[in-house]
Amino acid sequence: MAGSKKSKRKQISTDDGFLMSPKVDFVFKLIFGDEKNKDLLIAFLSAVLGVPAEDFEWIEIINSELLREFSEDKKGILDVRAMTKQGKQIDIEIQILPTEFIPERTMFYWSKMYISQVKPGDTYDLLQKCITINIVDFKCTPLKKLHSSYHLTEDSTGYRLTDILEVHFLDYPNKNRIQTFHHYAIYSSSFS
Repeated sequence: MAGSKKSKRKQISTDDGFLMSPKVDFVFKLIFGDEKNKDLLIAFLSAVLGVPAEDFEWIEIINSELLREFSEDKKGILDVRAMTKQGKQIDIEIQILPTEFIPERTMFYWSKMYISQVKPGDTYDLLQKCITINIVDFKCTPLKKLHSSYHLTEDSTGYRLTDILEVHFLDYPNKNRIQTFHHYAIYSSSFS
């Protein structure tokens, strides 16, 4: 009996070319939220944020749970959360299903990440820049751009009030969405 089970196992091929999509939440977290893959995270951040990979050399993957101050507060769990040596926090989210309020959700997560940096009695100079990167598989803005970036600026002059706020959308609503994501990831990893 044991011999027949063994022969059945030999017939099962484990190399069938199956590759899980990085759009699956837990696969995404394994790719970018695992210490063993920190080089991929650094390459991705470098490509999206347009800064040298060396700027992320000491990046740390941190707890992705946004703590509640009160029991009735809404809880938030980020997909991937990291902190740079300078104290900047970065949230990377992947959202496949269309969500009507993605900008509001983005700002909610950003604000929780931002205010979690200080405690009562702390001074405001302790607050560091927080960056949110959203990878979405649906049309969430009217812009016809793959990558859009948002900051806090004055409406008529474009003067940037502060650099503490930075939000990115990687928008993949086109026909070759997954290929584009793979090409972007491969392109990003070539810089590490």
